[in-house]
This record gives sequence, C-alpha cells and structure tokens, in this order.
Amino acid sequence: MIRFSSSKLGMMVSFILILMWFCELSSIVGATNHVRITNQLSEGMDLTIHCKSKDNDLGVHQLAYNASFPWSFDDNALYNCHVEWLHGQTDFDAFDASGEQYRCSDCCWAARIDALYYVVCETGESNTWNKWTPRRTLSR
Repeated sequence: MIRFSSSKLGMMVSFILILMWFCELSSIVGATNHVRITNQLSEGMDLTIHCKSKDNDLGVHQLAYNASFPWSFDDNALYNCHVEWLHGQTDFDAFDASGEQYRCSDCCWAARIDALYYVVCETGESNTWNKWTPRRTLSR
C-alpha cells in the first residue's frame, strides 16, 4: 500500500484543484463566440430570422426596427440563418468556425433595405454581404 504524508496529499489535491480551475477558466475566457443580427430596415418593418447549427436550433424570431437578436456559444459550429422581411429574403452563414469566408469571434450583421451587411462590431464599418432575393414563406 502506498502511503502519502498529509502535506504531500494536500499539495497533490491543491495541484489538481488549480489545474481543474485553470482548465475551466481557459474554456471560458477567450473561447466564447458572439453573434448579433440587428434589424436596420426601416421604422415599422419587421425582420424574421431563423438561425441554427447542426446541433442547436435557435428558433424563429421576429425583430422590430432597431431590435437585435444576440447569441453566444463556445463550440466551433457553423450557424446558418434565414432572414426575411416584407420585400426580400436571404440565407447566410452567420458564424463559420472554419473561417472559409471570414473569421470573427464577435460577428455582427445588419439587415438594411438594400441588403444584408456584415458589420465590424468594434468600428461599425460595414460591407454588403448578400442582396435580398424575392421573399418566400419562412418554413425552416
């Protein structure tokens, strides 16, 4: 039978607890991804969105003018969204961990009258991402 002195056992338990705390902290700090979609269409124009990954369906949400739908997650998922309003619709990848099209941990999107825009969250700089196509009924 292996014997441990109480001081060695205490040091070992302390080391394990510190290691567990560090692992937990590293999975929280810097690993979280944030996505936000904002309705910037026009006063009185609602935006309907439906976003999902392979494992997580966020449901259908209706956003009034200037309202946002934010979500956060810690995995390396691909989140695809269908967005539509009275005069158009589009599908796009709101977050793509592979970074094939872009790479962000804070991904901001804005639906405007002429198109869907990718917005740099920190600066507000925006680029046209998808033009609207004729609307179809949201059934996804």
